[in-house]
Amino acid sequence: MKLLKIDTENVRGVPDGSHSFARKQGGVNPVTAVVGPRGSGKTSLLEVIVWAKESVGAYGPLAKPTRWLRAGASRGHVRPTFVLDADEQRAAGVEQAELSFDLSLAADAPLLELPPSVRALFERWLPEPTAPKLEYFPDNRSLDGPSQPVSFADEKRLRPTRGAQKYAGLLSSLEAVATQDAGLAIEESQKRGILLADDRPDALGIYRHAIQRLVPELSLSGLSLKTGAPELAFALRGGGEVSTRELSAGQKQGVLLAATMVRLGLARSLVLIDTPELAQHGAEHQAFFRAFVSLAPDAQIIAATGSGAIVETLPREQTLALMPRH
Repeated sequence: MKLLKIDTENVRGVPDGSHSFARKQGGVNPVTAVVGPRGSGKTSLLEVIVWAKESVGAYGPLAKPTRWLRAGASRGHVRPTFVLDADEQRAAGVEQAELSFDLSLAADAPLLELPPSVRALFERWLPEPTAPKLEYFPDNRSLDGPSQPVSFADEKRLRPTRGAQKYAGLLSSLEAVATQDAGLAIEESQKRGILLADDRPDALGIYRHAIQRLVPELSLSGLSLKTGAPELAFALRGGGEVSTRELSAGQKQGVLLAATMVRLGLARSLVLIDTPELAQHGAEHQAFFRAFVSLAPDAQIIAATGSGAIVETLPREQTLALMPRH
């Protein structure tokens, strides 16, 4: 699913109006930068997009409509227009590519009545590239929380949220892939007596390539036992090896974004990211953002950013400027 536009009225933190992500020549812009001064509603716009999609088909518990009602207003309105590809149209059982939904923010707002097949499409979440989905990278994203396996149900529930546990399963999943590679390599070497480098299992390779796009100075090596417990290790371009704990804040952001894009299969998805430049040096904003976009060439990326360098990478029609209400 892709987002063509979203109309808002009396939405908390978001200017009234029609916010378009459409291309002049038709279709949806692959990348849109949402820009504006502090308090203009950049983050709020991303989060009301999440709420609108969840209102059609939810991955988890849905916030009450009044959560988004502007203070002092008794009623508000959100109208998203999504664009479906041919596969999604067939799954939803609809003939038209564009679907619009009228969402009321009033306390007495009725439940949205939809064909079950349409709701099922928007509820569908599978961590693979063949299943388009929504992913939200909030500005509080971090690799520094506890690393632990996350169930499929919890993974799905956490995707639209800002919850601290959102990335809890990321490192543990990479460690599991690295462990699998190591186990298969041992089995193969026992069978053959010798295992050449080109014959070594490398399911971790797709993650390694993605991480190197965002953080060129790092190469994901696999597991290290230096501390006694297995943990991910990264080879440095200048020599040496570091663990995830020893990475800089900017490097951790690169690992988080790259590994999530690969792990969840976001190639055809609607990807919302708040402050893509988080923890990155100003001179690296353009290269970092270009690399991030390149990880999902068929996705629609909507980025709320305060980086002029990132905005300079995009044509004017791919920026959405918001102004604060006075």
